[in-house]
Amino acid sequence: MPNEYRPATDVEPILDMQSPVPLTDPIAEDISRPAAEIKPALSPQRHGPSFTLPLIIITLLAVTTASLFYNQTQQLKVRVQDLTNTLASQKIEPIPEPTIEIPQVSTPSATSPLALAQAKYPEAQLILITSDNPHLENQTVTKYWFRQSPDAKNYLYISFIADESSLVDQQVYVSPDNNIPSLNQRMQDNQLGLTQVQALTLTNSLCKQPEKCQQATAIKTQFLDTGSSLLWQITYQLQDSSQPVIFQINSLTKEVVYQSQK
Repeated sequence: MPNEYRPATDVEPILDMQSPVPLTDPIAEDISRPAAEIKPALSPQRHGPSFTLPLIIITLLAVTTASLFYNQTQQLKVRVQDLTNTLASQKIEPIPEPTIEIPQVSTPSATSPLALAQAKYPEAQLILITSDNPHLENQTVTKYWFRQSPDAKNYLYISFIADESSLVDQQVYVSPDNNIPSLNQRMQDNQLGLTQVQALTLTNSLCKQPEKCQQATAIKTQFLDTGSSLLWQITYQLQDSSQPVIFQINSLTKEVVYQSQK
């Protein structure tokens, strides 16, 4: 609360008082001379205030300034209080944080067929991979062929059709089975060489008429370990041809081992 300024009401004006000039007796002189004219003594004079008016003006200005400052301060306090009351009366809803959901993408495992087979036959050995129509996405049938155990001549395969798997272990035969080496370790170590897509790209480029290979009525692939190499065999059944076109490619070196079309 600012100090209040009040005009002084009990201050008497300051006067410059002078003592009256003392009167002197007339000097006795020759009466033949006219008496000197005697001027009356000056009466005491009251001088007006020398700085009263400026003081009053300064006082009034100070009072006016203080009054204006006080009024502005009070108005500011009222506005601040009104704003505080308004904010307090409003209900501010918190802004919810966005929820980000990261979809879980499943990546097919290279060992998934082996894991599926060994879930039922712990000693199962992968010996052959075959595929029908690998160039037709919706009609591709891929089969992983296994021995049920290293010394058995009993077999099973896991079939993948449109990403759906099924295990078949009844009336399954592999002929001839002259001790085909197991692919288990190579599959687990990702050491199978060319993928099926890479092998098809290579054999397509080797065709005398690539457009005919690409438009073949049927394509079959086989992958196995011959004991001397990992081998891809690609068979094209061409339109208007009774004889298929066959390529055998070393999966590790990309060497053409056999080509029926010269």
